Amino acid sequence: MRIARIAIVSVVTILQAVLAAPQGFLQQGGWRPAYTPQLVQAEWAMLKRSIAAQLANTALIGPTFIRLAWHDAATYSAQDGSGGPHANLWFAATWQGANASDVFLHRGLERAINALEPLYQAYGGRVSRADVWSFAGAVAASHLGTLTAQAAAAQQAQTPQRAQQQTITVPWRPGRADYLAAQPLNSRLPTPDDTVLAMEAKFARMGFTTGEMVALIGAHSLGRCQATTSGYRGFWTSHPNRLSNSLFTNLLGSTYYPVAMNVPVPGAPVGPETARLGPSTVKFQFNDTRHTHMMLQTDFFLGSNTRLAPWTRAYAGMPPTAFIAQHFVPAFVKLLELGMANQLMPYVVDTSVDFVAMGVATNMPVDVQVPPGAAPTEQELQESQALLAANNRYKSPAA
Repeated sequence: MRIARIAIVSVVTILQAVLAAPQGFLQQGGWRPAYTPQLVQAEWAMLKRSIAAQLANTALIGPTFIRLAWHDAATYSAQDGSGGPHANLWFAATWQGANASDVFLHRGLERAINALEPLYQAYGGRVSRADVWSFAGAVAASHLGTLTAQAAAAQQAQTPQRAQQQTITVPWRPGRADYLAAQPLNSRLPTPDDTVLAMEAKFARMGFTTGEMVALIGAHSLGRCQATTSGYRGFWTSHPNRLSNSLFTNLLGSTYYPVAMNVPVPGAPVGPETARLGPSTVKFQFNDTRHTHMMLQTDFFLGSNTRLAPWTRAYAGMPPTAFIAQHFVPAFVKLLELGMANQLMPYVVDTSVDFVAMGVATNMPVDVQVPPGAAPTEQELQESQALLAANNRYKSPAA
């Protein structure tokens, strides 16, 4: 009799959990948005060391880890609980159930996915792929933010030893389950040619405020655009391996002009001359007059739109370490936990990186500085002006 009562209670509990689950999770034969990772802290430390070895020895892989975590989480909808950080991009990366436009959105991320897949496989299903991707993004953000904090301390004439003690750490918790099949969520991602209204709507769907949205876009201080990946080309900042507020200081401190680009459409061939191959569509980026940095259209709006510019000015006016710790990190943690905040494990896994203490050998410079770029040729300028004239300039910042 007691066994029967326990069974009835268990069934009722399970039904209550199913009915309470967001609609986006009621699919695929009992799949649930959370699981129980089986790694102990020592194993998390080993996984972090493996990620740190990638950061130390693979050029600009850290920004790509952050972009992967961002793309994976940014499909979340606070309206119905669907989407979120569940490794949906794995199906695009492997062409499983994905169409050409899905794959095109994520070009370049296969580099991060391929780097992390052996780490995921090494634990034999005891940790989810989604957790490995998210953890790598958090570790990378901690490391690249720490580079900025240490550089700022050195500029303040602190001793090298004291400067090395400055750290940025992203709090991170495990518990993200993997999708079992591809989900049609890619159209939810922000794109470089969004209008301001479209961009705001996508971030609001995820549950972000305007200030949080601008702070997250500040991650464009990292990495670069490549013609072979997106059709856009150039670096946003001079230190693409430092997480900082330099996107905002560059935007307000330089003059940018629109440049027309032939951007490959989904399914176009990928190669060294992708930007000049068809089929293509005309889109725009903004280059500074010193030919050093570029901005995407959505970046440019941060300094020109009346709703966004106050946040840009505020972030540009504070010390970089303060921006990272007080604004970027909280927004990034919120991103990594979209739809999962109440279901993740109660413990925090350390994401701080110290190559020396971890015994990680570095075979390349940890920091990277980009020299000024070459001025465009007269032919390139003429091509750009012709495309601008033929395509009615670019979208209004107020749009």
